[in-house]
Amino acid sequence: MAYAGAVNSTDGATGSLNESVMGASYDFGVVKAGVSYGENHNDTNTKTVTLSKSIIDIDFTLSYIKAEKDTTSSLLNKDREYVTLSASKTF
Repeated sequence: MAYAGAVNSTDGATGSLNESVMGASYDFGVVKAGVSYGENHNDTNTKTVTLSKSIIDIDFTLSYIKAEKDTTSSLLNKDREYVTLSASKTF
């Protein structure tokens, strides 16, 4: 099991960022799972659930992402949900 956290703050700067991210992952053997939660303070809150699996040396990742407006002044015009599937191969 792995977990991580990070904070980035540039208070007072033009285009300032004030964000934090927390995440955890676990290898179940058959599939790897991960969850994360991130805040871009006074803008968006993002939750992600990820499943990863390698089949015949191709890495597949299925992700569900939910991005929610934090305030009415958010850069996001409405709450959004995404499902992504990616495949990658290293040669």
